[in-house]
Amino acid sequence: MQDEIFEVNALKKKVNGLVTIGIVLFIISAIVIYIVFLRNSDVFQDTFIASFLSHAGSNIASFNLLGAFYIALFGGLFFIFVPMEAYFINALRYNNPFLLFLVFIFGILVSYSADYLIGINISKFAKKTVSPKKFYRIKSLLNRFGRIGIFAASAIPLLPSQQVSFILGVFRYNRTRFFVLTFLGQIVKYLGIILFFSFFT
Repeated sequence: MQDEIFEVNALKKKVNGLVTIGIVLFIISAIVIYIVFLRNSDVFQDTFIASFLSHAGSNIASFNLLGAFYIALFGGLFFIFVPMEAYFINALRYNNPFLLFLVFIFGILVSYSADYLIGINISKFAKKTVSPKKFYRIKSLLNRFGRIGIFAASAIPLLPSQQVSFILGVFRYNRTRFFVLTFLGQIVKYLGIILFFSFFT
């Protein structure tokens, strides 16, 4: 009986992992196809996709609070590269620093949580796609630097904290420690940017 339960759970986890992989690949493919082939075409004209992209793009270009939220929400995903700190610095010129900070941290909370959960769901697949040597090298680095390394990855600007969040999910790192260390680092980083901006500009 126990063997049957184990097999069912294992199958369910594999299916969930494959579904997650499929969703992620679909999103990445859709973004690439749109940017490369369909951005200037009339295919999506007068559709929800075109309306949303136009809405998001105009808000992002305006550097308002909603645009900042979109940057933190989508730029925080491990498969999308956006210079979030640079956007935040420019957005400080147009918004209340405290409100901008809250909006940005909330967007990061959502996107980094997604990175971590995606990592958990495709951990077995990710381990198979990464060579054992590289896999254990990354794991040993995490073990060596531990909490300080995770905190630093989020606190120091321009470090790939999104990818670190995904990798921590792959390694099934303790969820509570992940959230505490990652978001303390993000809070320190963006408060530091605000202080630097207010003193030197």
